[in-house]
Amino acid sequence: MLPLSLQACHRHAAHGQESKDDKQRFRQAAMQRLTPAERLVAAMAAEGLPYKSIARELGKSPATVRNQLHAIYEKLDVGNRTALAHKLRGQP
Repeated sequence: MLPLSLQACHRHAAHGQESKDDKQRFRQAAMQRLTPAERLVAAMAAEGLPYKSIARELGKSPATVRNQLHAIYEKLDVGNRTALAHKLRGQP
């Protein structure tokens, strides 16, 4: 017999459900892989801001922001901003 917490996880997984806590832990784990500067760029990009706006807001060049964003994609194993936004929201 599985412990109650594992039973709940199994039920959620079987029904495609995740709790708010699960999503929060998933989001935190993703963000911990990033440097503080990358976290800021990732959050702004996930909100839909273009490179130039992020660069202007952070006092960086658009090329630096683009490079950081590509490093973020690699670290989080995503291919674009939409996937990044889903990952940061705790969605698979």
